[in-house]
Amino acid sequence: VTTPSSFTGSNVLWEYITNADPDLGYMLGRPVLAKMKNDRWAVLIGNGYNSTDGKAVLYIFDLATGSVIRKIDTGVAGDNGLSTPGVRFDTDGKAMTVYAGDLKGNIWEFDVSSTNTSTWVISNSGVPLFQAEDSSGTPQPITAPITMAVNAVSGDPHYGKLFVYVGTGSDFQIADASSTQTQTWYGLIDEGSVIPSRDELITRTVSITGTLSGKPVRAFSAATAGDMTGMKGFKLDLPESGERIVTAANYYKLAEPVLIASSLVPVIDVCEPGGRGYLNAINPFNGARLTKPFFDVTDNGSFTDDVLGGANIGSVDLGVGKPGESIL
Repeated sequence: VTTPSSFTGSNVLWEYITNADPDLGYMLGRPVLAKMKNDRWAVLIGNGYNSTDGKAVLYIFDLATGSVIRKIDTGVAGDNGLSTPGVRFDTDGKAMTVYAGDLKGNIWEFDVSSTNTSTWVISNSGVPLFQAEDSSGTPQPITAPITMAVNAVSGDPHYGKLFVYVGTGSDFQIADASSTQTQTWYGLIDEGSVIPSRDELITRTVSITGTLSGKPVRAFSAATAGDMTGMKGFKLDLPESGERIVTAANYYKLAEPVLIASSLVPVIDVCEPGGRGYLNAINPFNGARLTKPFFDVTDNGSFTDDVLGGANIGSVDLGVGKPGESIL
């Protein structure tokens, strides 16, 4: 695409389309480019939805040729599909681990750390790192990409550990608009073993709701000293009926570490097409309220007055409909 004015069909490098592959679904996720351990550049993508087999499968294509280097089948079928993967790289910038979620709430970890592609497998002996379920035990669908960050906060009980982030929910199927299932924002600590249940995660909440400058705003619960000790991460149930996260959560090192993500609330109303949602910001290593102000909701150039009940505002409805992925 270097010279778009002369672009023709011969400029198409490759495509993958075949009726002979029962794992190929509607790939709604984004492709991720990565250099693999064998020094070949690859395209990684989830198989998508409505495939013939209905499974969750990771595809790894050769970037130059489009040939399938490897498909890694999770084996979990039944109207399932794999979402956009997140890739963890080694110090040489080569892919080491791949994470992706599916419609059954499974968070899969794939080991691609070998130069031998035939040994690329699902980590944790082929079982998910974690299964997202609501408080009643019902699986929560995952369609959002997974992101990661290493805890670099000196003195933190989980300093140096890898956190894996994802929100749950779906917003592409006909029935999704009317779903009222509780969805959750997760931060999981990957210590090389399976996290058996959400009981291993500390609970954070939206503790205060209100309005500021005409905008709906919220504040999250605060952390207390030592409350993450022994925990495998955090969970934050989204409080509004049908509220969900379908885009990536992104990590930034600012005045303090921050994790931001958009949540959306479908609305079935001809006067409010699509729905609405929130821009949310939390501490990435405990899931709690930020200790420093983050949003200037009042748009007055000052952050010190953007508080709710004495707490820094961590969530705001910008009035723009359903918000997309939050980035800086």
